[in-house]
Amino acid sequence: MVGELRTVTLMSRPKKIKSDTHRIMTSCGALYVTVGLVDKKPIEVFIALGKAGNCETSQNASLGITISVALQHGVPLVVFAENLRGVRCHKPKMFPPSERVLSCADAVSGVLFQYLDNEETPTVENNDHKE
Repeated sequence: MVGELRTVTLMSRPKKIKSDTHRIMTSCGALYVTVGLVDKKPIEVFIALGKAGNCETSQNASLGITISVALQHGVPLVVFAENLRGVRCHKPKMFPPSERVLSCADAVSGVLFQYLDNEETPTVENNDHKE
């Protein structure tokens, strides 16, 4: 039934967890992506832009919250890694080519891919139009 609510079990978060913080230079400045890990598995993501109080900062914080909630409800990390890859902003960082970053979301995707096992990286299929 459309609109029917399901009950989901939220994974419990320990009071203290280990995390990795990644610093990526973007055209908007330094982007810090902190990945919280339980048993080496990402369960939360915090995203902060070096500048405070602007739209990019709030959008990145919101993206981190969205990813965290989804991970805690069992959404595979690969879903975010694949779907954020290649998202472009109006001023991508293109040089040097080895450090090309198309947007903050693209930078987050690169970080998330580092946490996927080789067996865990299937391509995400879009089933919207399949019958």
